[in-house]
Amino acid sequence: MYALSDFDKWVLVWMKKFPKGKVPDKVPEHVIYQTRSRARIKAANYLTGICIIGCFFAVYTGRKAAKSGDSIQKRREEWHKQLKEEHEAEMAAKEAKQ
Repeated sequence: MYALSDFDKWVLVWMKKFPKGKVPDKVPEHVIYQTRSRARIKAANYLTGICIIGCFFAVYTGRKAAKSGDSIQKRREEWHKQLKEEHEAEMAAKEAKQ
């Protein structure tokens, strides 16, 4: 027999081995190992689904940005232009002090 922790009890309820509030304090080892394995598979399936949804979202937002003319290259060029202007302003301020 295997003494259950609170997490083990939650897993047993999540996998519908026992109704909520009626989980015994001890169960056979094969029950908890089988339930943990099924819970791992179920969690992995949920995470896979979330990742796939995230990939589709990234593709959608990338295509939307491309249609609006936004690109990483443009952002990089604007950033470099801004840095160059700031540097030139600093250099002009230093020359004005001297």
